[in-house]
Amino acid sequence: MTELSYRRATIGDAKLLYEWANEPLVRKASFYSDTIIWENHVAWFKRKLKDSNAQILIFESENRAAGQVRIENGEEAIIGISIDEYFRGKKLAPMILKMSCKEFWKNNNNPVFAYIKTDNTASVKSFKKAGFKFERNDCVNGNDCFVYKVKNY
Repeated sequence: MTELSYRRATIGDAKLLYEWANEPLVRKASFYSDTIIWENHVAWFKRKLKDSNAQILIFESENRAAGQVRIENGEEAIIGISIDEYFRGKKLAPMILKMSCKEFWKNNNNPVFAYIKTDNTASVKSFKKAGFKFERNDCVNGNDCFVYKVKNY
């Protein structure tokens, strides 16, 4: 089994997250698929790092960054994940999702929701393997999506 560790994101991760966020596959899976502008990303990222309702974790494996998860706790706690291209297909996402939720639940007891575009079968499989259950169909920014939910375990 692959060794995984995580840490909270810092401002030093801005470039890494920017590069991941602008990868073509990540943009395609996003509900807002326009290319992200660097200055906008930095301003957004600085706000998120200070936001007590946002948890951004960087996961590492094989001594390199493997992916990131953000959970934003608002009306619903909403989770998003991206995996570094090198690590895609290595089945790390379910473990990363479980670890992220457990970290979130140290300070919250809210269920966590994932909004996934209907054509993103890889993400659907990963969330199911992480214990998320189908909740409903929805539409975000004109994109049909599935909503999956997991409760504290």
